[in-house]
Amino acid sequence: MARKEREFEASDRMSEHEALMWNIEKDPWLNASGASLTLLDQPADFEHLRRTLRAAIVRMPRLCERVVPGFARLSTPAWAPDAAFDLAYHLQEIELPADGSERTLFDLATRLYNEPLDRTRPLWRFVSIKGLDNGGGAIYSMMHHVIADGIGQMRMAEMYQQLTRDAPAPDEVDLEAFIAARVGASPVKESGGDSDSSLADAVRASVGHLARRQMGIARRVAGEVVLWPADPGRMNEKLTTFGETAAAAVHQLSPASDVESHGSPLWTGRSRHRHLEHVSLTVDDLKTAGHAVGGSLNDAFMAGLAEGAHRYHAEREAPAQTFNSSFVLSTRIDSKAGGNSFTPVPIRLPGGPISIIERLRLVHQATQDARDQAERTGGVGGLSGIANMLPTSVVTRAARSQGARIDFATSNLRGAPMELFCAGARVERIIAMGPVAGTGANITAMSHCGGFEIGMFIDPESITEPQAFRDHVEQAFADMFAEVAVQTLAAQAPAKQKPAVKEAATKKPAARPKPAAKKPAKKAVRARKLSPRSLRPKKRPSRKRLRPRNLLPPSRLPPNPSPQKHQSLHLQPTRLLPRRQHREAAHRARYKFPEPGDVDIVRPHQQPVDLPATYRQQGLRSVPSTSRSDRIEARPPRTVPQAAGRGPTRPRSSVLDQRPRLRS
Repeated sequence: MARKEREFEASDRMSEHEALMWNIEKDPWLNASGASLTLLDQPADFEHLRRTLRAAIVRMPRLCERVVPGFARLSTPAWAPDAAFDLAYHLQEIELPADGSERTLFDLATRLYNEPLDRTRPLWRFVSIKGLDNGGGAIYSMMHHVIADGIGQMRMAEMYQQLTRDAPAPDEVDLEAFIAARVGASPVKESGGDSDSSLADAVRASVGHLARRQMGIARRVAGEVVLWPADPGRMNEKLTTFGETAAAAVHQLSPASDVESHGSPLWTGRSRHRHLEHVSLTVDDLKTAGHAVGGSLNDAFMAGLAEGAHRYHAEREAPAQTFNSSFVLSTRIDSKAGGNSFTPVPIRLPGGPISIIERLRLVHQATQDARDQAERTGGVGGLSGIANMLPTSVVTRAARSQGARIDFATSNLRGAPMELFCAGARVERIIAMGPVAGTGANITAMSHCGGFEIGMFIDPESITEPQAFRDHVEQAFADMFAEVAVQTLAAQAPAKQKPAVKEAATKKPAARPKPAAKKPAKKAVRARKLSPRSLRPKKRPSRKRLRPRNLLPPSRLPPNPSPQKHQSLHLQPTRLLPRRQHREAAHRARYKFPEPGDVDIVRPHQQPVDLPATYRQQGLRSVPSTSRSDRIEARPPRTVPQAAGRGPTRPRSSVLDQRPRLRS
């Protein structure tokens, strides 16, 4: 399976941050180099590894370049190809003594780390180790921090790692010709050391780089100031950030006070000696612990270290309220290999006798606050440009003071989630050895294929019993995982019992006869509301009003026309009435008994007609708009003249009383 080849970060000069790490290394206690120990299931094929590295150097030219300092520190150091590059110096193979134990392997890796890199050569070294008691092998790799940070080195490792065990070795390349071509094309011409072809060229190059850097800074500042009148809030934000950055710079460069120098009363000593310990965990357990308090894997990682440190001090009756630590905040926005893009963030972890869950919550809050502040001010990495303008002695003194405040530094690297192979051997574990650089210990974790390997690179002068500290840390993580599991089960138990309680609550009303008694009551109420006509078994047609297409609805009828403008009824829209009123109107028209105020009712299929003669005799020219029921109630009773030879008759109110009642 082929892997996509990454682009390599290959700048001609170091960044300000890389130049600072290069300058402070003049103090041996501030060694910024990092290393790693890769454990394999079998010894690596050395010839396969050699050919792989030769091909990787062609793709990553930084591995054959050396550092050329700038003139009088006016500019950052530059990179130049090493004309005397020798691969045999950088790649070696050794065998462990007879016992071949893991402790022996760790001690060998510590001795290899204490051998400093040659600053006049390319800054890296590989050692293939065989002779382990379990039949496995190991590869020790060391690379200076100015080449790449932890993430950059992991991406560079893809150049010499494979996805299958039987992956063939790369084709042989002419490495010597490649280096010779780069030396001829390089703008940095060396003449027996760190100088250019002439002093004038060195001065011109350094001053030119300084002028370009200052002009770039001035251009960015001017562009920022131009935006302030249009956005006052932006101005306030930038000025606040500048003030916080200045305060952080003063705090970082000032000597440590007695109160802030050490959180631990025991871990006060510092030396150049190193001791390697290792703890194995799983990624899933750490994620579960971090998510239990709304945090991340890194929060659980740092909380476990703080718990182990507390137990170490409690056992020696030297309690500590806080522990001064730090973590690395990556600022990478690309996928390139190599280069540096990070900032260390100081943090104060809680000590004292508290529960593991409470410590986990406090660590989560502390890391969140420290991360937010570092993102606003740029962290310690934002001070590199200021520190590079100071004398080296001042910078190293400040760096030692800052390192003395840190009880242990931490870092967390995300490795590959799948199996990897190197020179025909399967990678089992990768143990990181981070730079201690004046702190009490550097504890760097690296995940690989579901495992979480913690490398504890300890200064034995500070932590005098590293094995005991390692045991406390391992037990602290085990107790944390157990406590989180108990809390998770306790939180899930009530959730399972709630449905049973709800079912019991719903069954009690169901057993009562109330719902059964309500249904007949509803039907009885509904039956009383129905009219007797709707209760007949015979289905009656719907009582929808018929409306011809040429007539408007009542809501859209225009007002009654005045008598002066309209003389006939056919100009007045006819209103439709129900079926029974249609019959009464037909009966009235048949017996010729029109009455004043009655509305001329016309069937939908008939056309409007003129006013009857009776209406015209009475002088009515329009139809009143009142309803028929109102007109009947307001109409006075009429009496019929008495006929000859008969007695008086009862009064009649309408013509409908003189006809047989129509059946509806």
